[in-house]
Amino acid sequence: MDHQYATCDGCERGCALCEGGLALCTVCGGSEGTLTSECSGQRLTGEEEDAVYAGTLDYRQDVWMNASSMHSPAHYRAVQQRVDRDLTHRAE
Repeated sequence: MDHQYATCDGCERGCALCEGGLALCTVCGGSEGTLTSECSGQRLTGEEEDAVYAGTLDYRQDVWMNASSMHSPAHYRAVQQRVDRDLTHRAE
């Protein structure tokens, strides 16, 4: 299921959703780094949000799995580490 992103009607100047580009799913409640790859269709618990953010839990293809969501900061750190490692090996 695709995330259903929140939108505003008649919002005020400086709105995080409209002007800041904040991604917030109205179904699961995930936002930014706590967004799973796909929406689970149910509200995330605090523990689930923490695990998604940490890169140890994701929801995709209709199952929960021990993996990082592409929205998770941990995912980006892991990708950057792989890139850095590859560049280091090429330079040697």
